[in-house]
Amino acid sequence: ALAVVVAGYGGIGQAARAIFSNPEQEGNAAQRLVSLGVGFRAEYWKVGWEAWLERPFTGTGAGTFQYTWLEGRQGVQGVKQVHNLYLEQGTETGIVAFLALLAFAALLLFYTARAAWRHGPEGEGRLLLAGLVAAITVYLASSVVEWHWYLPSSTLFFFVLAAAAVRLVRMEEPPKTVADDETVPG
Repeated sequence: ALAVVVAGYGGIGQAARAIFSNPEQEGNAAQRLVSLGVGFRAEYWKVGWEAWLERPFTGTGAGTFQYTWLEGRQGVQGVKQVHNLYLEQGTETGIVAFLALLAFAALLLFYTARAAWRHGPEGEGRLLLAGLVAAITVYLASSVVEWHWYLPSSTLFFFVLAAAAVRLVRMEEPPKTVADDETVPG
């Protein structure tokens, strides 16, 4: 009997299934995945944006969008994420965390891209760094319309790529000498 309830066919499980299921998006998943439209994301973003405007400094609390959605939704579908990393960060944790996320993304891209096109490694190293920068850019850009940061393997892979890019840049930087450092007391 417990397995039936947990599986969503009785009691609390059935209630949760009714609240969080999305019958409007069930059906042909392959068709939904190749669609270029934003689908229900526009509604998620609207609710997220309105919640952020209500609490711009503190947000609604980490991991609370599913409850914010239940309060502000127009349809019957359930959802757990805003489907936009940056908006979700602002909605749930406020402006300071949002700005910290933007600063991290911008500094990572600036640091690695500048090295790839200015004074980075030569030959194959430059190609590798350019590929790493491209992969980082794709992940950060796709985070505007998807929620793959909640998949540990995807996010771990992103941080491995980011660390590899930063390490490759650091390996190619010339060593700093005492003559280069103007702060040495003399």
